[in-house]
Amino acid sequence: MIMASGQHEVPQPAGDLDLSALDRALERIHRTSALIGTMPPAPATMRGRIGAVLVRTVQRALFWLFPQLNAFHRAVAVFAETQLAWMEDLRNHIADLDEELARLYDVAENSGLTPANEAPATSEGEVWMQIVRCQAGVESVRQAMDGPG
Repeated sequence: MIMASGQHEVPQPAGDLDLSALDRALERIHRTSALIGTMPPAPATMRGRIGAVLVRTVQRALFWLFPQLNAFHRAVAVFAETQLAWMEDLRNHIADLDEELARLYDVAENSGLTPANEAPATSEGEVWMQIVRCQAGVESVRQAMDGPG
């Protein structure tokens, strides 16, 4: 972004976008998916044995439900894996855009071009247009990642 004084505001690099929370959520999905249909831990007491019998009875009565729950969990896990892969690709794409934007800033600086003396039909003008387009692309992707609001 070009500020009023003619200086450039350097955008924060998106290559350092932290996806560890999404990765941990994916691990939790896989862990909890494996627990569907398993017996909960029970103490070795009469109450624990009676509870285990009741749980097995309910499991047998709901034999039709567990395959559906497993299918749903698999679908959620696939969605989360896809989302994580998409976010990693997006992070890499934004990092590439940040690098390109920095390169274009350097080209513009080295050519002595400033926003005040931008020449509309010269190669310097084309460089500034590239910078603006690249920065607009970075900002639109960042806003899309931030979500609505």
